[in-house]
Amino acid sequence: MAWTGLLAEIHPPVDADYVDQFQRLAELNLDMKRLGPSKELLVRRSILEAALGNYHASRVAAKDAVLLDRADAEPWFQLGMSCMYLAYAEAGAVAASLADMAWEAIPLADLLEEARDAFERSADANPEDEEAGRLAAEVAAIRVRHPEEPALRALMLGESRGEPTRPPRPKLRRG
Repeated sequence: MAWTGLLAEIHPPVDADYVDQFQRLAELNLDMKRLGPSKELLVRRSILEAALGNYHASRVAAKDAVLLDRADAEPWFQLGMSCMYLAYAEAGAVAASLADMAWEAIPLADLLEEARDAFERSADANPEDEEAGRLAAEVAAIRVRHPEEPALRALMLGESRGEPTRPPRPKLRRG
């Protein structure tokens, strides 16, 4: 069944070549040991961790990249994506790695607020990036429509099952 809604747009990487991704991650870790951490290396690490289903580690790497350069849009955008991946994993909509199970759960509302903030900061840092602004608005709309944790979880699980995620049209009242 095809994913729907925002999940269909951001779709966490689930068909990764794990051997290749682990090898790339190992090479990246060696580069970081040799050269020290940099914004670029941390963003790459965040992307590779997400590809492996290590969504918590992806979020941590993106946060570290943001700390190194708060003015650059790319680390903020990656932080937003990492938070979205992690939110879908926390909701049970996508599979996470065994390493993610060792982390303490983060409320979905908190992850979505962090994602929205990161996307907004990315859009502010690069006003030409329409995708960041659109994602910020979409996440904000989700939070308005589904303010409670159970409703968020149901929405995210529904998207993973291919169920419609847009609210049904209200029925017109007569009279």
